[in-house]
Amino acid sequence: MRKWVALGFLVYLGAFFVLESSKILSFFLMCIVLPVLFMSAASRFRYVLDRRVLLSLLGFLGYLSLSSLWGDGEVSESIKYASYIFCLFLSITIFSQEFSEELTVKYIAVVGFIFSISYIIAILLSDNAIMDFVNERFSFRQIGGWGSKSPLDSATIISIPVLAACWLFPKGKWYMKLMLIATMIACVALVFVTKSRGPGLSLGITLMVISLIKRGESKFYFLLFFTLLLFMLSLLFFKDDVTVMRIDERHYRYAIWEYALDKIRNNWLFGQGYGTDAQISIADLGWELSHSHNMILEVLRVGGCVAGGLLVFMLVTMLRPSYIHSGNLFFLIWFFFGFLCMFFSARLLLIKPTVKEFVEFWLPLFLFYSFRKKTLSKDS
Repeated sequence: MRKWVALGFLVYLGAFFVLESSKILSFFLMCIVLPVLFMSAASRFRYVLDRRVLLSLLGFLGYLSLSSLWGDGEVSESIKYASYIFCLFLSITIFSQEFSEELTVKYIAVVGFIFSISYIIAILLSDNAIMDFVNERFSFRQIGGWGSKSPLDSATIISIPVLAACWLFPKGKWYMKLMLIATMIACVALVFVTKSRGPGLSLGITLMVISLIKRGESKFYFLLFFTLLLFMLSLLFFKDDVTVMRIDERHYRYAIWEYALDKIRNNWLFGQGYGTDAQISIADLGWELSHSHNMILEVLRVGGCVAGGLLVFMLVTMLRPSYIHSGNLFFLIWFFFGFLCMFFSARLLLIKPTVKEFVEFWLPLFLFYSFRKKTLSKDS
């Protein structure tokens, strides 16, 4: 059963690269929820050791779920999503006891290599001209006929293998190094095809952070980032390029955040409640936004200062400096990247386990915490 749960987590993680959200949910239920429930019923949660972390997680999720009582959401829906997150936490706890940190990072890099090359081949075989991918925005689904329909989600997902490949380089033999370089170049090219500013900027900042952490190999990362930056900037010389328009067009985030802050001031203690639409209207857009496009503001808008305090308490219990070591530091880097992405665009953290917020927040947070104890590599 433990192997089933651990392997099921790998299947769920890989599904983000190739399946759309509605199909990922089926894999999540089969590979995560059902085996975790069976195992938990048999073991009575004996594999969960730190009760304070468990209570902090349940406190945060439980409060957001209960906020549906004064919000517009359904209690049953919020409890269901909270249960999904809790099952994910339990599955990663079991996964960390079966596999090593290094195997996890290698798995992400290999999956990124396979699917990034597949998408590049799909671009080359597409009926669209190559310049269409330079001048327009594309998602995974539009590129290959499978995967996420959102360019923003696609950019976030394909950025994770870039971080994994950079973290692993220059380990391994020459062919492994070539694979890692190919993964980085192919994935960054796909990020550019999505024309998503938030993940692209967050990826660049995170790569520079990695180069500072690995000072001995910093020249490679700086040269790689600089080369890719020059490549992207050279494409800006094309006329009517959507990249130019994406950079020059007005950024509506500040106006959205101003509206969100007004709603937080009016409900500063308990928030508006789960399921309540933000109803943020931007005249230039011509339509209404349902969330704040910022993770912190969305938590405060929905759950008020109480939810904000519970979020801080949960993060403090899971992200202690004493937990950081060379084995799980990559997951902290991943969490940093996700946090930057969620600063520009994010929904509430109590949400379906098939969207980018799980890739940006819950997955790296739980992996970092679960690998807090140094383990021997079981894949060596």
